Amino acid sequence: MDQRAHEIWKKVRRPSRRVAVVLGAALLGCSSAVVLCSSGQKPSVARPPSVVATSSAESAKAPQAIELEQFSPFLADPALHEVAEAVELGEFARAAAALAAAQKADPRFDTPTGAFWLGRLWERAGNPEAARMACERGRVSGSLLGEYAELCRARAVQAQGLATNVVSELGSRQFVGPAEDDRRLALARAARVSGDLVRAISAFRDVLAQPLDSGTRARVGLELSETLLADASYSAASAEEALGLARRAGAVLVAHKSEQRRALELAERALALLSPGDRARLSEPTLEERVLSLSSLLDAREYQRAALDARELSGSLTDTQRSSSAGCEARLLEAKALSSLRRFEAALDALAPAREHCATDPERGARVYFLSGRYASSAAKYTEALKFFDEVERRFPGHSLADDARYNAALAQEELGVDARATELFLSLPDAYPAGDMAPEGLFRLALRYLERGEWATALGPLTRALAFLGERDSARGFELSGRERFFHARALMTLGQRELGLDEMEALVKGHPLSYYMLQAYSVLAREAPGRGDAAIQAAEAFSLASPFHIVAGPELASPGFLRMMELLRIGEVDSALRELSALGLRNEGVGSEILWGVALLYERAGVSRFSNELTRVRLSEMSGRWPFGQWLKAWEIAFPRPFLPIVEREATAARIDPALAYAIMREESAFDPEAVSAANAYGLMQLIVPTAKRAARGTPFVASAASLKRPRVNVALGCRELGHLAGMFEQNPLLAVPAYNAGPGRAAAWLRDRPSMDFDLWVERIPFLETRRYTKRVLSSRAIYAFLYDRKDASSRLTLPKKVGG
Repeated sequence: MDQRAHEIWKKVRRPSRRVAVVLGAALLGCSSAVVLCSSGQKPSVARPPSVVATSSAESAKAPQAIELEQFSPFLADPALHEVAEAVELGEFARAAAALAAAQKADPRFDTPTGAFWLGRLWERAGNPEAARMACERGRVSGSLLGEYAELCRARAVQAQGLATNVVSELGSRQFVGPAEDDRRLALARAARVSGDLVRAISAFRDVLAQPLDSGTRARVGLELSETLLADASYSAASAEEALGLARRAGAVLVAHKSEQRRALELAERALALLSPGDRARLSEPTLEERVLSLSSLLDAREYQRAALDARELSGSLTDTQRSSSAGCEARLLEAKALSSLRRFEAALDALAPAREHCATDPERGARVYFLSGRYASSAAKYTEALKFFDEVERRFPGHSLADDARYNAALAQEELGVDARATELFLSLPDAYPAGDMAPEGLFRLALRYLERGEWATALGPLTRALAFLGERDSARGFELSGRERFFHARALMTLGQRELGLDEMEALVKGHPLSYYMLQAYSVLAREAPGRGDAAIQAAEAFSLASPFHIVAGPELASPGFLRMMELLRIGEVDSALRELSALGLRNEGVGSEILWGVALLYERAGVSRFSNELTRVRLSEMSGRWPFGQWLKAWEIAFPRPFLPIVEREATAARIDPALAYAIMREESAFDPEAVSAANAYGLMQLIVPTAKRAARGTPFVASAASLKRPRVNVALGCRELGHLAGMFEQNPLLAVPAYNAGPGRAAAWLRDRPSMDFDLWVERIPFLETRRYTKRVLSSRAIYAFLYDRKDASSRLTLPKKVGG
């Protein structure tokens, strides 16, 4: 699905994301586990601009300066370069040996935290005896990570065949925070291995009583199911419990073949233990379990399998089940699977029973009729689509999909050639749905029709209405959308002879929408029409940013033991555990204060875990609205747009003759800096390469392209940069077309260029047929400019200027 379709699906599935921060010794105390003040050592990292910290109680007072460098991960230290390199390559035995040597040579690393880290490296290397000895040294009373070290030791002891010892040691303990969840699970597993099944069953049930993500819950459920079936004193109730656990796990893990096979085997064993009557009653999965399985397949994007399973399920529904919530959801999931396979007529047909049986439900009925309209439009049955969209508005006028229905009805009228009716529908959106989100889209779509025809005067009307409708909300739409109507409104004014008014609007856009895609378009117009005026606008914006510095107000959360543990876990690269500590504090929840999230993002960025600093700041970028990266705002922008793996990216971008800023922009968009990222299309790593493309890029290099190697940054970045260089070479007149080509394929980008070879570049981008590629192109060009401005400012102007014509 394209991005808009994915957004719509999420919408229809649900019922009617220099700095002032308290992260140093003033807030956290002078514990050597957190900062190095006790030893007098400074982390050997480059010093950013000075930062300011205030507590909520002191916010009215003059802030106190604190050094940001007080937090530094171990692997940022040059003395541990070999450890860092070995960890990146997955050579954990070499990493452990190098760390052990460093600990003997430098007392800074020979701490309880360092001992635990060493134990974790030996554990990953498959050496339980070395892991046990190292984690034993980390079990220091009062150490921030002492309980994690104790769990590491327990796992090592169990790996050595001494599970009974683990049960004895952990059974009487109680830990704090996420470590307690780990203790319960470790105890359950050790009790099962030692044969104490009663205790194991109780402990597994304790684990499942805690909040867990669906995958973890399913896997723990499988362990409990297996333990229940291993108990010789089983009862009918325990066999039925084991059956339910196995079936739910199999539904959630349906896309994971080995785990689903295990779930099916456990379900068969459980059935065999039941009485004939119970076996007959429970012989088949429930409708709810089968619907859950379908949903899991769709989440895994296994559309073909989902479509087949859904067809089988739909054919087996009874009359009562067809009208049930689960039955209606099954039809919706079947239609989604078929539409994802681009079988739109079949998807439309699949919803026919749902329109008959599910339309009385206000929530589900709106979804059924809206998706019927979407699938009819995709099948070019526009007249039929209009009827479905009309039903959404008529039956469910207060539903969040009602304005989407009117917008899509206007698109269908355009396809039928009834422009007058389409215009009427587009223009009616602001008044009919003032709280909806489709009015700006409809008005801009109408304006774009006029712009493409050269009817600039006619386009002014809908553009003006869209600007009035958006008001202050415009800046919150992100780097690829904010300023869109303002830019084309200014262009229309200039084209119609009101040059100065248009230039004034362009200048205001440059000042107020820093480094957004449409700011780049406005800056480019100013560079052509009024040289120097764009740079003057940026200089004027600098004073505005300096006048209201960015700061983070500290809360008590940042001084809590859980936050300190999270920091210490980050220092040694235990990211998963750090995230769990963060979640336990509620600091990943929606609605958490910006001051907390920016502070946490800063920590993750300093720890080199850019994918999580990026995750936390992505939903907060609107808070930088109107603030250019000057003064203390510079650090906020750097947190949101980090440069992980810098030496690799600079080396490989230079070798491929591409801009490092472009490489980072692609990487940020493709994987959000997660080296382990795998897409549903089996694209891997930082720059999301599929294996065939990577193999072609690897020709003539020492790199071997495989699913495993593409998760290593040095391989992925090298081959991704080579692919970008290859695409840029295909579009010599306008190398920026490598961006849509990277997303949609070079063949499509070349075809779009042939169709509109002399169109203005700004209009050409608006007419990219795929919404996903259109928005992708805008975001990447914006990010490219941001990286250039942040890190290569003296040469940034060329990255702020976009070409006038698509052909260069």
